[in-house]
Formats: sequence, C-alpha cells, structure tokens
Amino acid sequence: MAEVKTLIFDLDDTLYVSKDVYALGLKLAFSKSESLGMGLSFTEFNELYKRARKEVKEMGVRGGASHSRLLYFKRMTEIRFSYTNPAISLALDDAYNQAYEGIDFSESVSCLKKLKAKYQLVILTNHICRTQLLKLKALDPDGELFDRLFSSEELGAEKPAKSCFENLLIQIDRRPEECIMIGDSREADIQGAININMPYIWLNPSAKESTENCILSLAELSEIL
Repeated sequence: MAEVKTLIFDLDDTLYVSKDVYALGLKLAFSKSESLGMGLSFTEFNELYKRARKEVKEMGVRGGASHSRLLYFKRMTEIRFSYTNPAISLALDDAYNQAYEGIDFSESVSCLKKLKAKYQLVILTNHICRTQLLKLKALDPDGELFDRLFSSEELGAEKPAKSCFENLLIQIDRRPEECIMIGDSREADIQGAININMPYIWLNPSAKESTENCILSLAELSEIL
C-alpha cells in the first residue's frame, strides 16, 4: 500500500459552513445597492439575484465561471436598467466579497495544523479562482497550512470529472494512491475520487456514525490520520 503524502481538501462546506456566509454576502450587496439607488426592497433584490443567477446558468456558462457572482450582478443590472452597468456590477460584487473576511475557520485551523505536520495539504475547489483566493486569504494568508489551491477555473474541468483530478495530480507530482480526497459532496468530491481510484474521506455531519471513510466533523481527521 502506497504511503499517503497529500491530503486534498474541498473548501466550501468542508473547511467552513457556507450558508451563513452567502446570506451575509447578499445582505452586504443589497446594502450597497441601496446606496447606489437601485430602488429595490431586499425581497425584490433577492428575487432579482435568483433570476439573474438562473439566466446566467441557462446561457450555457460552464465550469468555474458558472459560479461567478460578478456575472450574476452584471445580469442583474441588465435586467434592472436595460443595459450593462459596470460600476454597479463591480460595486455589488465587491460588497458581497466582504463577507469572506469574517469566515470562522477556527475549528478547521486547529485540525489542519496537526495534519500539516505529517502531510502536504492542498485545496481542490469547484469555483472561480478569485473568489476562492479571498477565502484562502482569511484562512491561510501566509501559506502556513496549504501549499496550493486549485480551482476548476484553472484546471479546465470541475469535480467529479476525472480530468480535473488528473490535472491536479500532474501539478503536485503525485499518484492517486498517494493522496486522500476530503470533502462534503458525495457527487463532486467522493465520486471524483472514486473515478480516479483515489482514497477518500467523506465529511457527512448527517451520518448516524463515523466509519472508515466517513466522518461527522473535521476534528475527527487528526484522530484517524
């Protein structure tokens, strides 16, 4: 059996819980929209955001770009004003991104520090690079924990595509059996690892109990690895 050298972590909902952060981001963007005179209530703003997001995805945008909130905000201005308003699009995106500064990574950092002593740590995420760098800035600004962050935007494919994992392995010079994929998504993280015969650990807080390949919390990692 090959020695495990690298732990590959998903980011969203693995190293932090995204739901509250995304809700805060939308509130910050709405507050900015008020100061810019968009003339919408929060309910109207939220509905416009959902509509714009849906339309962007229906346009056929694929890969990391499909997660770009800047595209959603751009489309919102087009629906609201009947033209692309660059200043408002960028301002809403900047306001939303402020939510990442307050992400609570404390539990993750405690666990990661223990694992870093034994393994190389990298992040593999289905998102655009800029957004994930903003999160990494809050989590590990000086590279004390993670050697690399890989986004689907730069790898040319999203998890669970086999090519996504293959391209990452080329970059870190590892074989699948020398790595462990750790993530919350059965469809993206775990199936992706299975596709390339890579060991995995599924973070599933809803599971009834922990097993060899399934944990309820990230804190368990330092106990089993």
